[in-house]
Amino acid sequence: MATDGHGRGSSSPGLIGLVTTWVCRLVALSLMWFAQVLAGAVVAGIAPATLTLYHQVRLGLDDQVLPGYYRRSWLYWRRHFLAAQKHLLLPLVTVVVLLFYLRLAAGTPVAAPVTVVSAVYLAWLMMLPAWMIADGVPHAGQMGVTTSWGRAWQLVAIGALPCLVAAAVAAGATALLIWYVPVVVPLVAPAGIATLASIAAQRAMERAGRLGRTH
Repeated sequence: MATDGHGRGSSSPGLIGLVTTWVCRLVALSLMWFAQVLAGAVVAGIAPATLTLYHQVRLGLDDQVLPGYYRRSWLYWRRHFLAAQKHLLLPLVTVVVLLFYLRLAAGTPVAAPVTVVSAVYLAWLMMLPAWMIADGVPHAGQMGVTTSWGRAWQLVAIGALPCLVAAAVAAGATALLIWYVPVVVPLVAPAGIATLASIAAQRAMERAGRLGRTH
């Protein structure tokens, strides 16, 4: 239990303390994500770095941040390196293609449908590592790729509103940061997006549990 400035016990660190803790954590986790991407020579590092980022965010949301929180993330990165490549690498790399078509469609009659498709794909991509963490990476990693991807699509369908809202907020906030304070984007965007996705995935999985469709 946390204590206030007078030594009295309190059930929470207070709003300012909570915000400060999470802002610092998001910055640290984003920098850690970049370091782990580079450690895998970028292409091979982006998938395990992303899965590790979601795992660390989930620990934070579950209030399970223990000593060695950041150091142990490297053990997780190595342990799930291959599983992450199998399930996340192709979807993450596909974002480059998606951005190309979005730019190509700008100002044309197909801009709206391409944007909608991109938003749905972004929602799914955000849910994929979040679902793998929530369902247990060893269990998810043993599935075939198409089964794993299908499970994430199911999660988006069941929790459509929180998933799409998370994707919209992530895209909108990132665009605003790029426009007004671009220097902040690499410091908060990776972990911020993972946090939004993890919260949305938790809501979707709770709904799936109520519907009896978790497995």
